[in-house]
Formats: sequence, structure tokens, C-alpha cells
Amino acid sequence: MGHILLTKVAIVSGNESVISLAVAPLSVLPEFQKQGIGGILLREAHSRASRLGYDSAVLLGHKDYYTRFGYKKASDFNIEFLFDVPEECCMAIELFPGALDGVQGIVHYSDPFRI
Repeated sequence: MGHILLTKVAIVSGNESVISLAVAPLSVLPEFQKQGIGGILLREAHSRASRLGYDSAVLLGHKDYYTRFGYKKASDFNIEFLFDVPEECCMAIELFPGALDGVQGIVHYSDPFRI
């Protein structure tokens, strides 16, 4: 009824690189939407990611949906995306408080995402 995938990305600034996770895709079949399934998937993905030692996640998505789960504009963390999309759609979340303190740069996806 739903699916979420988190993929390793690098937030790169000069010679510095920090590993994060990108959320894409998060999907729920239409007949199961508006029942909280997407939120359950997202919260569980965050929980598993933090248990595996990841500190943050980034995504391109709808600002009104993801902000209710704690996502903020990536630019608030000095993080940029290389996609031509509105700034408010580029988001990031700290899976631990302060995880993005001092992190800045451009999100680099692996080759399969850069078609």
C-alpha cells in the first residue's frame, strides 16, 4: 500500500563532505492516501536511519506536507540542491538535535539519480 526509499547522498562544500540520506520516493497507493500511512512510513524510516547512525535526511517535496514532520527549508541549514525547483521544496531534517550544525554545501546524489 506504500513505499519509502532512503538513499545515501553527500552534502559537499569544498573538500568537506557529510553523508546524509535522501528521501525519494515516498508513495502511497491512491486508495490508501489520507490515512496517515505516508507519515508512518516517514517516521519509521527516520527511526531506522537514526538507529543505523545517520544524522539527517534531505528531500525535494511539498512544503505543506513535510514540514509537519519537522522538515525545514534546506537553505535554513545552508544546504542547496542542484535542481531547478522552488526553494521551499528543498528540505532537510536533523534526525538528532544539532546534527546539521556547521554542515553546509550542495547535495550530491549518486549517478542513477542524475539522469
